Amino acid sequence: MVGKIVIHPGFHKTGTTSLQATLRQNGPVLWRSTALAIGPKIEPIRRAARGFSTYRDQISLLKFSLRLNAYLGELALPENRNLVISSEEIAGHMPGRKLVPDYGALPILMREVVEVLEGRFGTDLDLTFYLSTRNPDSWLQSAWAQQVKGSRMILDYQDFQQQYGASANLAAMVARIAEAVMPYKVVTHGLEDSQHLKLGPAEPILKLLDLPAAKFALLKPVRIQNVSPPSDVLQQCLELNRTNLDEGELLKAKRLLLAAAFKL
Repeated sequence: MVGKIVIHPGFHKTGTTSLQATLRQNGPVLWRSTALAIGPKIEPIRRAARGFSTYRDQISLLKFSLRLNAYLGELALPENRNLVISSEEIAGHMPGRKLVPDYGALPILMREVVEVLEGRFGTDLDLTFYLSTRNPDSWLQSAWAQQVKGSRMILDYQDFQQQYGASANLAAMVARIAEAVMPYKVVTHGLEDSQHLKLGPAEPILKLLDLPAAKFALLKPVRIQNVSPPSDVLQQCLELNRTNLDEGELLKAKRLLLAAAFKL
């Protein structure tokens, strides 16, 4: 039987970049007991999840299922080895990206995760879904800022709030996910609390692994990642998004702005 399995599909803008950076940095401590499925190694799965969040069709969902199953087959988890899959992209696109209206695809995707895991490992699973959350107002502001910075978002915050504000009710979505993945556990932790822990947003998910105290003591924090730029810089990025610059020129202009803002 495999060990503990922890699935962390976000939410976006809840400290996920810092969380995954902490997992990655502490890989040498974790790897003997825990396989870490993060970053580019699960990109085919993430791409399928994003596709399903856009199209909500059975073909995209089947791609997600097949790619997850193929990855698990290649991983070939030995007896008692833990597995952590952490990526907000397996929730699909952040609401607002590619006109995705909300997280409605997420409960369906997580139910598919259950089906794939049970099909491969059986139903006697030690499986937990970990959802990092955030205060609705703070989350919505951060989601807007990320898209102004990282995409061609042209809505100002008030318009974004009007169009996508309902998606900030993460607690309601947690309840839908919990129903979708029954009988397995769902654990949540808010960024407002986790950012002050010794290991930052990664600490709650690491505690789910029940590591020996001596091993847990070896884990090291990382600097907070992916901080939103100042409001004046965001406004300049928004104005650039509204120009007719081509994608390459826009990317270069925003990189210069952000580099100056963060003194990179």
